[in-house]
Amino acid sequence: MVPYREDLIAPIIGQASFGIWDLLNKGSDTFGAATREGFSAEDSIRLLGMCGVPHVSLHDIDVGLDPWTTPDPRALDKRFQELKACLDESGVKVWMYTPCLFHHALARAGSVTSNDAHVRRMSLQKILLAADMADAFGAPWITLWLGRDGAEIDALIDSKTAYQRIADAVQVACSYIRQRGYQVKISLEPKPNEPRGDIFVSTVGTAVAIINMLPEADRELLGVNPELLQHEGMAGLNAYHALGQLLAADKLAFLHLGGQTPNRYDQDHPFLGGNSDMKQSMYIMLAIARHKPDCTLEFDCHPFRTEGGTGAREEFIMGNLEAAGLMMAKAKSFLAHPEVAALLDGTMERGFGIDADYETDMDAFLQQIATKRIKMEDAVNAVNPQAQYLDRLLNLHLTGSL
Repeated sequence: MVPYREDLIAPIIGQASFGIWDLLNKGSDTFGAATREGFSAEDSIRLLGMCGVPHVSLHDIDVGLDPWTTPDPRALDKRFQELKACLDESGVKVWMYTPCLFHHALARAGSVTSNDAHVRRMSLQKILLAADMADAFGAPWITLWLGRDGAEIDALIDSKTAYQRIADAVQVACSYIRQRGYQVKISLEPKPNEPRGDIFVSTVGTAVAIINMLPEADRELLGVNPELLQHEGMAGLNAYHALGQLLAADKLAFLHLGGQTPNRYDQDHPFLGGNSDMKQSMYIMLAIARHKPDCTLEFDCHPFRTEGGTGAREEFIMGNLEAAGLMMAKAKSFLAHPEVAALLDGTMERGFGIDADYETDMDAFLQQIATKRIKMEDAVNAVNPQAQYLDRLLNLHLTGSL
């Protein structure tokens, strides 16, 4: 077997995390039975520790901490202590904790957006318990993926009210976190569809809009964790643009990474796996290298269903780390190439080519905008983006020819 490239893995492993659901996955799907032996949460944590991965994210239903299926507080506390002991022994820390608001039959017509106030209240209780658990584990984030909060029949839920209900739940959670003094923030994870026909928190733009519905004090506790390439790719959207919007809004919490063929169901392939878009993957890492190089890279994907052997999970971990390290190294070396750097000069500049600042002197700014003229022909002739050449250089770089 070709050895893993430690020179690629070492620079990024310190900011890596895996969702525990990645490793618990047995390869089953809607149409096929399991292809891998079962694996416990403790097995997963120990394997991540053995591979040197510093972080794991926990899903309440996957680790035996779901109050809807285990309502006994004593049983939940016992399970918490078991997991905490395993984490301490393995040296793995919890990055994010997420409550399952989509699996139980209770939430089949929505969790916090349900028309039934009892369901909304029970869903809110679950979110608040997740905040307690995140604090107890020392996790900096809880994530809300509202997979059942959507509709196939739009007459069922007033759409305006649905978004208000989401904002209400998040606002209460923020107040609770502040009241308890927790050092925990909330991330929203958008997805366009699956399992619902249309999910209310569908895109990063929708998530940012919901955050902007909240009071300013709450907005400071909110971020977004996009799942790229999968969730944007499912709807044929541009993952790089989605990431850029979050960076511009300063709302990128962390990344969920995986592979995806555009316009398919949520495949959850490993990063760069299958028919993933190599260029989109490269652009994601370009954005991170430029603007948030310390961003936590959490792999939210599964080993391929074809892999049934005992080593499939370790290969999956190491392959994802290597793939992310490869793309990060490619991104950094592309930006550092002199020819590329010259072409990219000015691509991050802002402004309108005049001296006055509209924020400090709007009158002067508008006067210069009105008076500084250039002939249309001269302006057209001056435009020289060299996009085709830049694309060629990117292709050469990706294929190892530059």
